[in-house]
Amino acid sequence: MTILLTLLLLGLTVGSMYALFAVSFGLIYNVTHIFHFAHGAVISAGGYLVYVLVQLLGWPVWLGIAAAIPFAALLGAAIELFFYRPLRRRNAPHVAFFLTSVGILTVAEGLFGVIFGPGVLSLKFLPLAAIHIGDVSVTTANLSMLSAWVFIALVVVFLLATRSGRFMRAVADTPEVAKSTGIDLEGTYIWSFLLGSALTVPAMLMYAWYQGLTPAAGLSTILISSAAVIIGGRTGVLAGAIAALGLGILQAVAIVFLPSGWQDAVVFSVLFFVIALRPNGVFGLAFRVINYLSQILVFVAIFLLLATSLNLVLGFGGVFSIMQAVFYGVGAYAAANLVVNLHAPFPLDLLGAMLVTMALGAFVAALLLRLRGELVIIGTLALQLVFSTIFRNWNAVTGGSYGIFGIARPALFGVPVSSLTGFAAFAAVIAAIFFGLSARSAKMQCSPGHSDTIRCASARRSSSSGPRWRASPGRCTRNSSAT
Repeated sequence: MTILLTLLLLGLTVGSMYALFAVSFGLIYNVTHIFHFAHGAVISAGGYLVYVLVQLLGWPVWLGIAAAIPFAALLGAAIELFFYRPLRRRNAPHVAFFLTSVGILTVAEGLFGVIFGPGVLSLKFLPLAAIHIGDVSVTTANLSMLSAWVFIALVVVFLLATRSGRFMRAVADTPEVAKSTGIDLEGTYIWSFLLGSALTVPAMLMYAWYQGLTPAAGLSTILISSAAVIIGGRTGVLAGAIAALGLGILQAVAIVFLPSGWQDAVVFSVLFFVIALRPNGVFGLAFRVINYLSQILVFVAIFLLLATSLNLVLGFGGVFSIMQAVFYGVGAYAAANLVVNLHAPFPLDLLGAMLVTMALGAFVAALLLRLRGELVIIGTLALQLVFSTIFRNWNAVTGGSYGIFGIARPALFGVPVSSLTGFAAFAAVIAAIFFGLSARSAKMQCSPGHSDTIRCASARRSSSSGPRWRASPGRCTRNSSAT
C-alpha cells in the first residue's frame, strides 16, 4: 500500500510538471495549428542558459531565471518570425512546418551536445533531498513540480482577463472568424509563441532538478507534452493539462505492472489508441456538445426576440401581421451594411438598425392601420412578397441570393465576441434584456393599479379602424365594437 501511495504521489507531481509543458506547447499549437516540435529546442536552450548563468558564472538563482524567461520567449518568437511566417506566406503545407520544426530541434540538440557534452548535468544550486510524508517519500524536486499549477492558473487568468488572451482564444477557436473581426492573426501568433516559450523555463527547471540536463531533454519533454495536448484535444489549455496529469500518474503506476523501461511505451500506446479511436481527443466530444448547445442557445435567443416582436404587434396592437420577417430582414441588412461598409461599432450599429426598422414600422403602420379585418392581413402579405423580391434582387444593398459576407461579430470593450460559446452568451443576454423591457412595458400597460380609464393598447384605434381595447378593473379585455 505504501508503494502504491508513493507511486501515486510521484505520478501526481511528475504529471503536474508535464501539465506545464503541455500548456506551453498547447498555447502555440492551438493558436497557430503548427506542430511546433522546435519547442523542444526552446525548452533545452532555456535550461542550459540558467545552468551557464547560475552554476558557471555565479549569478543569483532568481536573476538567472529572470534572464532565461525573456530569452526563451524571444527565441520562440524568432522561430515564428524567421521560419514559420515565411512558410505561411507561401501557403506551405503542414508537413513543411513539421519538417522545419524537426530540423530546428535536431540542429539545436546537436549543438547542445557539442557545447555541453552528451552527459547529464546536474543543477547543484537546486539541492535534491528526500522529504518524508508519513511512510511516503518524495524529493524536493517532486514537491516543486506542484507549483506548476500556479503558472497554469496565471495562464488561464491571462487568457480570460486580457485583450491579447481573448484574441488568442478567438484565433484558436475559429481563425477565419477572428480575422474577419479585425484581429491581427500574425500578432496573435507572436503572443502565443512569447507566452508558450516563456513557460518552458520554469517547467525545464523542474525537469532538470529532477533528472538533470541532457541534450535530449527537449525531445523527451516535447514528446510527452505534444502527446498530452493531442489526447486532451484542441479544446483549451486545461484539457491538455489534465491529460498530462493523467499520463504522469499512468507512467508512475505502470511500474507496478511493467518494467521501468516500458513507461514511455505505455504513454505512446495511449496516444496511438486515442488518435485511432478519438481523433478529436478525449475531451473532443464534450467540446462538440458545448458547441452544439451554444448553437441552440443562439437560435433560441433569435426566436425569442422574433416571438416577442410579434407578440407586441398581435397581442397589444391587435394586428395580425404576416410581414414581421420583413422587419427582421431590414434590420439585419441595415446592421450588416453599417458594419461592412461604414465599420460602425456595435452600439451604433445596433442603434442605427433599430432606427431604420422603427422608421419602416411607423411608415407601414400609418398606411395599414386605417384598414380593418382581413385587409390588414392581405396588406402585410403583399408587403412581405414585395420585400422578399427586393431582398433577392437589390444586390448593391443585400448581396442578392448570396447575402453579405465579412460581417464582424460584436465587440465588447474593444474585444470581439468571436467564440461560439461567448457569442451564445452574448445573444442570450441581448434577448433577455429586450424581452424584459417588453414584459415590463406590457405590465405597465395592463397594471391593475392603474385607473380604469387607462387603455391597454399602446396605439388606440378609432371606432372605424377595427378592434378596440376596453379596460376593466384588474384586467384588459378586447371588444370588437366601438365602446
